[in-house]
Amino acid sequence: MMERPRHRILIVDDQPTNIKILGAALRSDYDIVIATSGSKALEIARSEELDLILLDVMMPGMDGYEVFRFLKKGERTKDIPVIFVTAMSEVHDEVKGFELGAVDYITKPFKLPIVRARVKTHLELKWKSDLIEFQKDELLEKQRIIGEDLHVAAGIQKSLLPRKFPQVSNVRFAHKFQPCEAIGGDIFDVITINERYICLYILDVSGHGISSALVTVSVSQMMHPHSGLILTTRENEQAVLHPAEVLKLLDEEYPMDRFGKYFTMVYLVLDRLKGSLAYSNAAHPRPILIRSGGELEPLEEGGTIIGLEGVIPFDGGEVRLTSGDKVVLYTDGVTEHRREDGELFGEERLFNLLRTSSGLRINGVVDRVFDTVIDFGGPSKPEDDITIVGFEYGVDF
Repeated sequence: MMERPRHRILIVDDQPTNIKILGAALRSDYDIVIATSGSKALEIARSEELDLILLDVMMPGMDGYEVFRFLKKGERTKDIPVIFVTAMSEVHDEVKGFELGAVDYITKPFKLPIVRARVKTHLELKWKSDLIEFQKDELLEKQRIIGEDLHVAAGIQKSLLPRKFPQVSNVRFAHKFQPCEAIGGDIFDVITINERYICLYILDVSGHGISSALVTVSVSQMMHPHSGLILTTRENEQAVLHPAEVLKLLDEEYPMDRFGKYFTMVYLVLDRLKGSLAYSNAAHPRPILIRSGGELEPLEEGGTIIGLEGVIPFDGGEVRLTSGDKVVLYTDGVTEHRREDGELFGEERLFNLLRTSSGLRINGVVDRVFDTVIDFGGPSKPEDDITIVGFEYGVDF
């Protein structure tokens, strides 16, 4: 908190009597500095910290108006409040002083209670103005620190994305990720369990900011094979848990009242030797199975969001893949991306795009969807992360 200082006032007058009267009236409450000429006043103002200047108008050589003009030109002195001191009969001086930018005036002969009241008022205003500037600087510094933290958090979030996909003979992967300006909660990963099983998940934590990003970090650690969440031991052998069971365990581990967040998620387990795909969906946008012939099959089975502690059970589904089939997963940043007139990209537009892209390889499908979504938004910046990930199953590539 900024401490209130003992204010420092410069009295500028060529008459010793006036200086003596004003000094005596103010010295008990303020630090007083004296100048008997305009040039001396400018020298002091440029070298010392001042909170207020009492400036006589009529002085030989450089008068008060000229001094004031020089003060307003100086970077160090332009914001020092100035009260002009005028004779009772010099009304035009008061008007001119206000036109130049003086904050007030006092007249001679002095009425000391009025002098003290006006000085106190303008010093209080000066103090409040300085306090606002101090608080603004503090806020800017805090914003700078938060900005650095968000930059670091964005780097952490990005580092959680897979650096490379599994290199296997009959599965190819592709992805696009475009974070919005705020740190979000989108993440996905592809996990190789063994030569037979590959797991893939995509999730979206509610909200934005560091708290959402931290939940994504936590969940990504839970989804690691060594955490014990996605694998179990049966008859002394490791077995892959069904996706519905994994979502159930996550729902128990991440109650909404504990973290203040919920998340949606799709989790799939691909048996690449048999071509079977087990999956479950926790209120996430539906994955789309694109058959080699161009037909779309949304994968519907699942349940509600992660965070309700088992209020609704999670169902699971299973489909059989044939060579050339593709599966595309995405977050709602795709379908909810807006253009300038407010229209959403929407699920119907996405499905039509996937249908007409079915003849492309998976990287071509993902690239085309991403580019079309971004082009649709035009100059509008994404309000949410845009994440697209997909894979293609084949006999051989």
